[in-house]
Amino acid sequence: MPLQDEFHRSSNRIRLLIGGNRSGKSVASFVEDARAALNMDPYKKYPKKGTLVLLGYDLRHVGLVVYPMLFRPGAFKIIKEADGTWTTFNPSNPEHWERRRQARLAPPIIPARFVQDIAWEDKAKQEFVRIDLITGWTILAFGSRGEPQQGFQADVVHIDEDIQRDDWFTELLMRVVDRSGYLYWTAMPQSKTYSLRRLCEMADGEETAQIPEEARDIKKIVLTTDANVYLRDDTREFAKRVLTVVGGDDEVRRRIYGEFSERSGLVYPMFDRSLHTVKLANCGIDDSWCRYIAVDPGVRTAAAVFLAVSPDNSQWVVYDEAYVHEANAPALAREVAKKAQGQAFYAFLIDFKGSSVRDIGSGERVVDMYQNAFRQHGLRSYLTGSGFIPGSTDVKGRIQALARILGEDDPQLPRLRIVQERCPNLISEFSRYQWPPMARNATKPDTRHVHAIICLEYLAAYNPQWHQVTDPEYDEVYRMFLEKQRRKHRFPHVVNLS
Repeated sequence: MPLQDEFHRSSNRIRLLIGGNRSGKSVASFVEDARAALNMDPYKKYPKKGTLVLLGYDLRHVGLVVYPMLFRPGAFKIIKEADGTWTTFNPSNPEHWERRRQARLAPPIIPARFVQDIAWEDKAKQEFVRIDLITGWTILAFGSRGEPQQGFQADVVHIDEDIQRDDWFTELLMRVVDRSGYLYWTAMPQSKTYSLRRLCEMADGEETAQIPEEARDIKKIVLTTDANVYLRDDTREFAKRVLTVVGGDDEVRRRIYGEFSERSGLVYPMFDRSLHTVKLANCGIDDSWCRYIAVDPGVRTAAAVFLAVSPDNSQWVVYDEAYVHEANAPALAREVAKKAQGQAFYAFLIDFKGSSVRDIGSGERVVDMYQNAFRQHGLRSYLTGSGFIPGSTDVKGRIQALARILGEDDPQLPRLRIVQERCPNLISEFSRYQWPPMARNATKPDTRHVHAIICLEYLAAYNPQWHQVTDPEYDEVYRMFLEKQRRKHRFPHVVNLS
């Protein structure tokens, strides 16, 4: 089929073969494995000898899917033609369908005569960990549940379907980079797999689209069940009807058309990029607007979001973000200071629960570390000095607050807008911030890969208003009032005016 052939011909370093059930992605990907390991690739992409790594969800997936597809008969069916030749059995061909009882299982994609040795994890379950072929290739199989393995090289990596741990992808990517190899991922569109979703976003992104196709590092091919000519129309339509009733339109889009149909599982399905984002030149912010910063300390990634409120309180604009990986308090403060130059802020907010814990090494509270770092970099606000107002710990409440703001939009001028050029991470997070797949009534969404949007939730729950911002050192009466409030609410480590 044309799209499968496009996959085989492609020389992109990373290939994504995304498709629904019975779209032909599995056969195409395992045939590609065999072409590499048997030195039969007609496009000469692979070395004569090398290592092929296969990654499944777990070793059970290896035994149930990978081994049967590669080494057992029946990856597809064949039928003998009138001239005595064997061809692929096609149920949609009336003549083949009439003789369907004559169809036979196709021989293994990798015949037994090529296998030199097999190391089993569990032979009875067909769970192998290593297969050596007489061609000089070695096939390694892993499950993604445990820690990523290290200390090996790979010329080809094939990730099949969903994986449990995203760090497997980064580890395997570095394995093939060492040998200028290839990685391809075949999967049904699963939005819960962060790495796959981000790769698809990269492949579909504007920057990638501007690169000539032959020079792109990532190529995405989408297969649909409708395009599979080896399925009968009545079978396909029956599957659509059942999926529509049982799973709804989302399941049809995902399983039939190979689309990321996660919109019903998004925390903010009302977010519309065309409505809620704006170019910097058109955002309308000037010095009269009141500014806030919210911080999510995170564990590995820390983020801060900059928000401006118009003088009439009718407009919120998120005009910048700081996003620091492998972060600590000084690193984020340094990044925030770069972006905050020449600006006056009314207040800083922070994740109260996450910042109240103590650092394992120093024993210092996280919020104290951020407060000290902000002070050292000259970051002060009118209301909190270098300290912070605690962000809401009511997850459901702050989600409702942001959802309400996103849903109250005037099509001509929405209340909340986000500057496109300055906030790419925040905008991207809206498409991957989801409720757990099997728990639509859950009270907490999956926050593992979102940080900037959490900052925006803190701001929405706080409901920032416009205030005239003066020198923080000037209004001593008001500062005395804030000190009284600080003691009353017992947040000495959060709101520190000293």
